[in-house]
Amino acid sequence: MVEKLPSIADKDIGFILKNTGMTLLSNVGGASGPLFGTFFIRAAQVTQAHQSLTLDELYLMIREGADGVVNRGKAEPGDKTMCDVWLPVVDSLRQSSEQHLSIAAALDAACESGRACGPRHHHYAGA
Repeated sequence: MVEKLPSIADKDIGFILKNTGMTLLSNVGGASGPLFGTFFIRAAQVTQAHQSLTLDELYLMIREGADGVVNRGKAEPGDKTMCDVWLPVVDSLRQSSEQHLSIAAALDAACESGRACGPRHHHYAGA
């Protein structure tokens, strides 16, 4: 993906996310490629033609991506999957959006909600 960045740098966020998702789908094995690929492809659907995002749009993007992962993996909260991190992160972003926080504050809160999921999932929460 890094090699493709110069050729897509002037594209919209949706294009970049979709391209990332397709690359993950075709190049990453196991369950990770399809799950993360689905996240980016679904996130791309709500960011087409965007060059930047508001907090509301960022929340919708992350929610759509996480919904795609949940649906693809048929995961339920408590299954001890990456969804146990994604769902609290999505909820945190929703709350931050409703409170009209800055994007930086919203991302800090989202990271904290992911970290609170425990050490088993720290690699998904940016810890």
